[in-house]
Amino acid sequence: MKVLVTGGNGFIGSHLVEELLKGGSEVHCLVKKTSDLRFLNSMKVTLIYGDLDQKDLLGKAVAEKDYIYHLSGVKRARRSETYYQVNHLGTQSLVEACARYNPQVKKILFVSSLAACGPSPDGHCIKEEEKCLPITEYGKSKFLGEQAILEWRDTIPVVIVRPPVVYGPRDRDLLSYFRWINRGISIFIGEGKSIVSLCYVKDLISGILMAGEHSNSSGQIYFIADDQVYSWSTVAKCIVHSIGKQGLNIHLSKTIISFLSLLMEGISFFTGKPVILNREKILEASQPYWVCDVSKAKNELGFTPAFTLEDGIKTTVRWYRKEGWL
Repeated sequence: MKVLVTGGNGFIGSHLVEELLKGGSEVHCLVKKTSDLRFLNSMKVTLIYGDLDQKDLLGKAVAEKDYIYHLSGVKRARRSETYYQVNHLGTQSLVEACARYNPQVKKILFVSSLAACGPSPDGHCIKEEEKCLPITEYGKSKFLGEQAILEWRDTIPVVIVRPPVVYGPRDRDLLSYFRWINRGISIFIGEGKSIVSLCYVKDLISGILMAGEHSNSSGQIYFIADDQVYSWSTVAKCIVHSIGKQGLNIHLSKTIISFLSLLMEGISFFTGKPVILNREKILEASQPYWVCDVSKAKNELGFTPAFTLEDGIKTTVRWYRKEGWL
């Protein structure tokens, strides 16, 4: 089975590539010439160097592939236009290339985000059929990427997976939070009572493969996440327990966090590099409920999370320490 993975060098993508190889697939990865390939170096994959705006190259990349897993995207950017160029127009170019050069493809799977749907307004776990109200440029661009994919659902088999916050080995987005706790400091916005859905990366990969390979998943959208939701204070306590360091809890107001984000954006302006802490992230983090309902994936795909929060955090901490990240 021939598979194309975009974004296969990243955190989630590299775990997907790993599982595909274990299953005997021939894996091709579309990567940029500037991509960090450290997670792929030990894997037997075929690298295709290029970008989502190179339409001729996309035609060659998608040709003769049985499955296409589209994970490439931008989560942080200095300019809002960048989100749309990659997450929307790049996705559109990929699916159009597939429709033209590989209409016999068995499935195109797009990894979107809970951000495409937006936060829950009242704490109920959002379902796939609810109206999407994204609040950030990232979320809006992912939503448009979803629409670009779904426009072709009557022509080629497509499916969308929406994960919430994903954590696990190789993740850098939450690494800073782990490092602060390792220094004895747990930082919260407000009281730390915000409620979130989480997903351990191995569980997400299981859900992605189930959605990609299921015979009746075409045209569908699935949330893939843990069965339960968590407050950030619960997550912090779990990390503290796994690291083994009890420290100081610091509660920062939205005003202070907003000021820090502006400061970081100023640094980004001079360095030319996007930063993790920006106004988009603060807007996301200040929402009280980022929660989703996984019953559709459970009922239709047979998805069941295999890792508890405690197990996932412990495994992540062990990996961070082994790699010298923590």
